[in-house]
Amino acid sequence: METTIRGIIEKHIDRMTQPKNLEIVAMSFERFPIKSMEDCLFGFVVGSAVYQYSFLTESVGKPLTEDEATEFWDIIERRTMEIRGKIKLALGK
Repeated sequence: METTIRGIIEKHIDRMTQPKNLEIVAMSFERFPIKSMEDCLFGFVVGSAVYQYSFLTESVGKPLTEDEATEFWDIIERRTMEIRGKIKLALGK
């Protein structure tokens, strides 16, 4: 994965996990019958990062390789505890 794309993905995750952003998304989801707001927000952050990564690779016209996909998921795995911690903090848990 190119360093620039990696940096954009990392910064995107940082933006998505800012407390104010998580609070706004949580308020939007409150109208739906959700069993776990934490899991919902985690899925939202990860899904948003997947979309961002997909958009970036398409916009540079470079097909996604298996190695790059693995590297992307390694980023998500490495940051999972941090993302979940920020979600709990934003939800006041």
